[in-house]
Amino acid sequence: MSDAKELRQQSDDELLTLLEEKRGKIYQLRCSLAKNDKEAKPHFLREERKNIARIHTILRMRQIEARR
Repeated sequence: MSDAKELRQQSDDELLTLLEEKRGKIYQLRCSLAKNDKEAKPHFLREERKNIARIHTILRMRQIEARR
């Protein structure tokens, strides 16, 4: 669910829920990397951070549009 088009189709509440899930995923990845888990890949952490940034961007764009 990293495609911006798919994210734009979701409601604000769905995006906020997804944002919390992504934050939890980042926490799990960091813990796995700290434990030197072989299944944890550093690029997954980067992807999740980018997805969080996409969600924040979409929410901010909606907030600006609502002010107009």
